[in-house]
Amino acid sequence: MIQGIREVAELFAERHPEVKSVSVVEGDQNSLAERLTLRIVSNTAPDLVALPAPAIQYALAGLLQPIDEFIAASDIISLADYPPMVVESFAGHDGLYALPSLEVGPGLCLIYNKDLFAEAGVPDRGPETLDELYQIHRKMTVLSPEGNITQLGFQPLDAMGSAYFPTIWATIFDFEWFDAQTNTVDIFAFEPAVEFIKDIYDTPGYELIIGAGTGGWAGAMASQRLAMQINGYWLPGELSGLGQDPSRYGYTWVPTVKGDKATAIAPWGFGIPSGAQRPDLSFALMEFFATPEAAQIMFDACGYLNGNIAAIRELDITQLSVVAPIVAMLDEADRINAPPPAPMLEQIRAQMRNELVKVWRTEEPPSVALDNLQRLVQQQIDEALAPKE
Repeated sequence: MIQGIREVAELFAERHPEVKSVSVVEGDQNSLAERLTLRIVSNTAPDLVALPAPAIQYALAGLLQPIDEFIAASDIISLADYPPMVVESFAGHDGLYALPSLEVGPGLCLIYNKDLFAEAGVPDRGPETLDELYQIHRKMTVLSPEGNITQLGFQPLDAMGSAYFPTIWATIFDFEWFDAQTNTVDIFAFEPAVEFIKDIYDTPGYELIIGAGTGGWAGAMASQRLAMQINGYWLPGELSGLGQDPSRYGYTWVPTVKGDKATAIAPWGFGIPSGAQRPDLSFALMEFFATPEAAQIMFDACGYLNGNIAAIRELDITQLSVVAPIVAMLDEADRINAPPPAPMLEQIRAQMRNELVKVWRTEEPPSVALDNLQRLVQQQIDEALAPKE
């Protein structure tokens, strides 16, 4: 990704003589707020910063400038070209703080191994209902004579299903769990999803599935032992990088409780830091990243999409044509979800993973785990929004 960003930024600099040099600095996402704070207080704020959604935490800390006025005056960027919930991921209580720009493509699609499907006599298409997904999982989970898993049908908390648990499973089961107007949560809305995942793990058992060694991102599908996975548009390219032929896999919709076509995006965006010396030029670079020209450079460099559907429609994806059905989801989806603008979302995700593992291990019923999470998550959000002394 860094190389693609650098190529776009250098091309922008060539066309803007006022830009004397380009510096692209890579850093740890977990320390972004701390590093940005230090740069701002030392009056050395960068011109532009890449950050994951949601932006609310950075906005609350005073680390970003609102960009609404820039967008209103822009002849290049129209928010109508972006999925609405993706834009909302970068909003604060008083405006928009970043623009979807990096890694903004379908992150909720079902990847299935065509060879394993054929060997099991399963049709070469994705399951159309959640019950069919469960039945295929049962059929394609194979145990050795010793009782160990040699092939797994589906790992529900793998890749996107785990890393972005609240967004992914709220999309599949079609509910909202965070109210941005009142800053309240409804963790009990997850109960049907939690029970479905528990049924998957009970077949044949959580410890067996976890111990099967079929977890991970690209490596899980490349193992040829996992039949289905929830992953994103980047997977065909990653499989190619592992020496796999990505055409051996199917890329389709994850079935939803609603029976519709839904996907989700875990976007990164560009924001203008507080104290940036040339915000007009910063926004001009942000605009350039939204163009079809820059989108093509980023796609060719690392396979990433910029979220601007008008620009994505112009992409030449022939070098990795197998990604076409995934990219098309942006136009074909009935619903496109994204992380809500909830404070402390990364910590909330970690809390949910830590608490719900007790359900998967049958140490705690779903109702108890969800009740605990309701209190923990709401308390965390309340503390994040409390006036600072």
